[in-house]
Amino acid sequence: HSFSGNLQEKSYLLGLRTGDINSAKKNNCTVIYATSTKPAQMKMLNKLFGRYTHLNEYDARGGYTEKTRKLAGYLDNSFDFLVEKPQKIPEWILNENELFYSFLSGYCDSEASWILTEHKKYGGKWKDVIFSLGTSDKTVLEQINHKLIALDFNSHLYLVEKKGIYGNRKRNFDLYRVMMSSQHDVLRLAQMLLPLSKHDDKIYAMSKLIEYEKSNNEKKLIKKQNLGTVEIECIYCKHKKVWKNGFKKYKTKQYIRYKCPACKKEFQRDEMTLETNK
Repeated sequence: HSFSGNLQEKSYLLGLRTGDINSAKKNNCTVIYATSTKPAQMKMLNKLFGRYTHLNEYDARGGYTEKTRKLAGYLDNSFDFLVEKPQKIPEWILNENELFYSFLSGYCDSEASWILTEHKKYGGKWKDVIFSLGTSDKTVLEQINHKLIALDFNSHLYLVEKKGIYGNRKRNFDLYRVMMSSQHDVLRLAQMLLPLSKHDDKIYAMSKLIEYEKSNNEKKLIKKQNLGTVEIECIYCKHKKVWKNGFKKYKTKQYIRYKCPACKKEFQRDEMTLETNK
């Protein structure tokens, strides 16, 4: 079947072509093929192109350390825009924010990582969110970084590793990375790309970040609503005024917590009642 002609779909497919899939002209058709160890990647490609043509998926052969699958299919000539890998993002995409986000979603479904890290020092209570997009496509990454900055994202582009031989490992191209570590910016971008993504693993990772932010905001709101100084005696140092410091179980509003500004210790309502009875 011929391509739908939808510009958002075309932008997404061009982003995907820039990243992870290959294409060529053969027998007056446009051939697409891809190799991956990720089942979600194969599922995404089948969903994208399965309504246009029959796709062949099979096990790859060779020195692979993981189970690798290959996918290939013949497309109508209306898909010839996928034959040449884009060396830069077309202007018609850069000039429209919606089309840019569609392109970026396709590119991120191929190459990006959405990371939620836990600090073991704080028992996992403090987490960092990170967006990382690393490839050897310097020009494309420069355009993405410049556009993200224009859209008020705190984005950074840097050289990760130059091409060369590193022990038993050889890098054929310089590796660059666009990265964001501002929680506000990463989550804002995840909210923009989540409805556009077709990759189940990326959708899960972005949803996890957004859910963490939602839960974190609820806790902050409850805590903010219940902060303040109250005239209650600290059970440890007998200081006359302490801070009302939220709830231990914030959803049911049980166990009011207090924090003493003098000794910096926290205590709960049940502890205070117990101490008074004694």
